Amino acid sequence: MKRARGVAAAISVTGAVALAIAAPTAAASSQAVVPLVLGHVDVVLDSATWTDVEQSAFLHGGFSAVDSGWSISFGTRIARRPLQLFGKYNYLEIAGPDPAAGSPAGQVSITLVIEHPADFERFKKLTGMSEEIDMVAADRPVCVGGLSSYCEGATRTLPLAVANSAVPAPLHIVLFGWDRAQELGVVDSMAVTNRSSARFLAPVFDADKPFKYISGATLAVPVTEIAAISTVLRRDGIKVVAEGEGAIIDLGGITVRLIPPWAGAGVKELRFALTHDVPANPVYTFGPRSHLRFGPGAVAVWDFNSP
Repeated sequence: MKRARGVAAAISVTGAVALAIAAPTAAASSQAVVPLVLGHVDVVLDSATWTDVEQSAFLHGGFSAVDSGWSISFGTRIARRPLQLFGKYNYLEIAGPDPAAGSPAGQVSITLVIEHPADFERFKKLTGMSEEIDMVAADRPVCVGGLSSYCEGATRTLPLAVANSAVPAPLHIVLFGWDRAQELGVVDSMAVTNRSSARFLAPVFDADKPFKYISGATLAVPVTEIAAISTVLRRDGIKVVAEGEGAIIDLGGITVRLIPPWAGAGVKELRFALTHDVPANPVYTFGPRSHLRFGPGAVAVWDFNSP
């Protein structure tokens, strides 16, 4: 999935991700040849759950800073407006199903970010992945204002090709754009070579809202995609532990657990680290089987398979 402002494509999976509750940084994956961090998770929900999410006042400003905008898939505009929930280190994008546009219910995508240009080149050589031509970024190399308050600029993208897999590719590795880094430098005085998620999210992160970052998730992914993702990440030296036909991927502060979709494809659980405790540990319900529970403590769990 790509946003009209040039936001990078994500990992199209229907799978499982478990992320540890520790501030995710590039140093967290220091055992890798090239450190990778979680940039964002994209989730396509079933119609009933999406309707409740779309109408939720809490998700539209009570949980985090939010944004919405047009989506683009490989240069073709998709008439849907996903909801983006911004944290300090990563963000969540939620959308309703649009099978005609290649976004069926149950699709989940993840973007892993490389935070320095030299590391991006190293990763390309190490894995042999081919860079995707981003026509959106080429048409609009500088994101100023525009459709969204958040912009990743003219991103460079390495998509993972999987035979007989749904479009888009199940894994994208990205480097955020020099153009946006240059714009941010006017305010934060950081070098244009700093392409960290935290830097790009700083203008939209709201520390007064509970959502700090995605700390965990569970997704159900086709076994062919699990194998392909595991192979390319092992080439980078990232620890990947086989779990039957699934895999647990250790990114340091983030652990990604991929499981086969025998009980149905899609997001099963998302975990969040919070900026503060939420009084009374509330529970929010979306659709027939989805519950977002807060606490105890500064954590929240969004379970998509509750009875």
